[in-house]
Amino acid sequence: MFRTGFSASLAATHILPGGTEGERTEHSHDYRIEVAVAGDRLDDLGYLVDIDLLRSALVSVLDRYQGRCLNGLPEFSSVPPSLENLSREIHRRMSAALDGRTVDLTVRVWEDREAWASYEGPPG
Repeated sequence: MFRTGFSASLAATHILPGGTEGERTEHSHDYRIEVAVAGDRLDDLGYLVDIDLLRSALVSVLDRYQGRCLNGLPEFSSVPPSLENLSREIHRRMSAALDGRTVDLTVRVWEDREAWASYEGPPG
């Protein structure tokens, strides 16, 4: 199985109403978002997926969240914008952007140098 990845930064704020005292107030994070695709077939150029396509898709997806309070977005109206839910939402949007080009997609969201959550599975 081949794996290709890309990472980018995301600065956003959120509120976790059920969290600790500090989490219940709006606070910011400089997230690091990693995406990795996996598959067993390469194209005629020897690529699993063109890294420029992966970069462009991730930057486009992250533009939606950049500098925003995540709680104000429709996708977080019924779930809190936790690391886990953010990774699942980015996965959903990356799946659509990659349009079935891979067998597996993993999205890892780093909140800081030590803490992360991920969502993985087949695109779609």
